[in-house]
Amino acid sequence: MQPAGRPGQALWRALAVFWVLVLLGAGGTVAALAWLGAPPALAPRALVPPSEPPSEPASSPEDTPQARPVEAPPAEPPPPAVAAAPPAPLPLPEAPEPPPLPGHEAEATASHAIPPPDPALLEASPAGPLPRIGADGRQPRLAYARPFDRADTRPRVALVIPDASEAALPRLPGAVALALPEAPASLLATARARGLETLLLLPPGLEAPEAALGRFAGYVGVLGAVEPGLQRTFAERGLLVLDPRPGAPPRRAWGRAADLQLENAPTRGEIDRQLAQLERLAREQGSALGLLPGAHPLIVSRVAAWAAELPQRGLVLAPVSAMIRRPSSAER
Repeated sequence: MQPAGRPGQALWRALAVFWVLVLLGAGGTVAALAWLGAPPALAPRALVPPSEPPSEPASSPEDTPQARPVEAPPAEPPPPAVAAAPPAPLPLPEAPEPPPLPGHEAEATASHAIPPPDPALLEASPAGPLPRIGADGRQPRLAYARPFDRADTRPRVALVIPDASEAALPRLPGAVALALPEAPASLLATARARGLETLLLLPPGLEAPEAALGRFAGYVGVLGAVEPGLQRTFAERGLLVLDPRPGAPPRRAWGRAADLQLENAPTRGEIDRQLAQLERLAREQGSALGLLPGAHPLIVSRVAAWAAELPQRGLVLAPVSAMIRRPSSAER
């Protein structure tokens, strides 16, 4: 029979067994949790924006096949450059149609009408009828001149317009002279009815004047750069001579040099400025002769408006025949 143990030994054995069981339970719990993993509710969520797809795991170059570069389709050649056409110049504005003449102006136009060509002042030739001084002493420069009051002491302005069309004649002031290289009969008849004096526009380098003088009839003189040797020829036929070169007055024929050649201007203001310059010359010299660049509708319109206001400014628009000077004597 074994002796009974001490009372305290049983207590210590019970405590030892308790702690062994506690440790075994805790270790088993930890092992079980490690094997099961964390619960889904407690797993950390990936902080990835919802708009971006989850990134794929990177693969090594050995695992990923080499991607061939995508060849772009051949670019089409650009269309050939087409040279831009220069912009067409803006047409100049047309002059308005002239209003009907009042009764008193129509009567004045009829009183200034120029007579048709006089057979007594023409000489037959192979080149056509040539002007000449009549047997009674009448000269073309006076016979076909527009009537003008030579006692008028106001400064005189005269204008010559080259190669005007028949459509421009009703818009031109009656005292303007026409310089024509040749002219149809209808244009000459219209010009004479309105009292427009006509001049023969000479070709440059003229040597035989008879070849040009027969182109039409009924003109008061010629317009051109005439040398002294030919001036006498025109004087002997009763014609006046206008020289387009300012400062070069004829010496052997009745005539005059132009004081101002107006330039072809595209605006109303520039045309008016040149006409005002001609007006100043007339005030300074007592008279001034201007050559217009042509019969464009804008020029014709501005000339008509300018001429209508001349009397209010103390000047008068005179025909070319009232502006000429004696041969070798420049006295007005």
